[in-house]
Amino acid sequence: MKNFFCLFTLGKDLDKVIISNLEIILDLKKEFGNFTIISFSNFFLKDEIQEVSIDNVEKLKTEGVFIFSPKTKEEFKTYCSDKKIYGIDCIGLNYTYSWKFRRWLNKKNIFLILLLDAGYISNEQIGDHVKFKAIIYETKRFILRKFYRLLVFIKFFPPIFIYFECRKNIFEHFQKNQKFHFIEKIFPFFNIFNIKNIYLINSKHIDFSKRLKNHLPQDKIVFIDGNYKNDEFFFRENLDIKKIEQNYFIYLSKVLKKLESIFQKKIEIALHPSSDEKVYKEFFNKLDIQVSKGNTRKKIYQAYLVLFHESSAIMDAIFLKKKIVSLSTDLFGKYHSDRVRFYKEKLKLLSIDIKEGVKLSKKDILQKLEAGIITYNQYLENINSEKNYLKSSEKVIKVLKSHIN
Repeated sequence: MKNFFCLFTLGKDLDKVIISNLEIILDLKKEFGNFTIISFSNFFLKDEIQEVSIDNVEKLKTEGVFIFSPKTKEEFKTYCSDKKIYGIDCIGLNYTYSWKFRRWLNKKNIFLILLLDAGYISNEQIGDHVKFKAIIYETKRFILRKFYRLLVFIKFFPPIFIYFECRKNIFEHFQKNQKFHFIEKIFPFFNIFNIKNIYLINSKHIDFSKRLKNHLPQDKIVFIDGNYKNDEFFFRENLDIKKIEQNYFIYLSKVLKKLESIFQKKIEIALHPSSDEKVYKEFFNKLDIQVSKGNTRKKIYQAYLVLFHESSAIMDAIFLKKKIVSLSTDLFGKYHSDRVRFYKEKLKLLSIDIKEGVKLSKKDILQKLEAGIITYNQYLENINSEKNYLKSSEKVIKVLKSHIN
């Protein structure tokens, strides 16, 4: 069988998947000569599928990366039958509608790869879940994960063949279990461990900071968008979307324009991959605030000051020791507020409530921002940074070659 490299995705948020994985996709294509994105978008209604950027699709085509969207299970089965497949797993497991496709991946010639880059906190780690809806949601997630693990154990679902992790504590936890993997030889009819191999890699944030160092001007204020229609907020609480739409942009824009005036630097909004670009541009372009999608890392590097609510993208700003302001709001409920507060307290960030506005002078703001930068190193200690630096995609390629050969 020919070695075949791909990425599996439901296809509902294909644009987000492409943006998040573009570098590793192109590097694997260059090294191994082939790469395909296998999207199951044809199994969902059109209104469930987010619009894909033509620029992203064209860039993939230019590099010889194909998108394959099977229309039936048999078409997928036939497509995979004559290949030895190494596939990046972007299917997810929190929603049962994805389990059908995960079952399809349970083939002897398909080897799943899980790439988890360093965010700051996960959805499970924080929040005093006192809302009844949040308790139900978290309980459902817990039960689904345990049931999913059971289905992997009995080999109904496939295990992860290679897991790449950049957080030392997570890596060390899984590595301790590897000494017990001999048990699977005694009980070959079960997947005792749902992860077969784990490797420590450098974070993509480190890759980025090393690649762009001193190459771009740093003269802007950048707001990292988190998508005000994020499903995670609405799954946990009964939020009033009309109230959010009426107030959020107004409150946010006043803070942005005030900071623009104080620091005399232009404002840019780096959109979350799932955000509706048209909606943001319709409001903010009138205020002479630029909106873009897909260039968040580059925008952060260009930033003199970075603003955010809560986003894993803030890691780039931390690595680059940027001045960071936490923007808080109660519009998105307690779960969101807890996450914003967690970032603020752990990183000792200056916080501004967007409803109350900016009340500090430029001098006071700068003093608090400089004090916050000192705390970044405490978090960075937990992120892998090998002495002999190796780009994360290079490590992935090196590991894949060792297993292929």
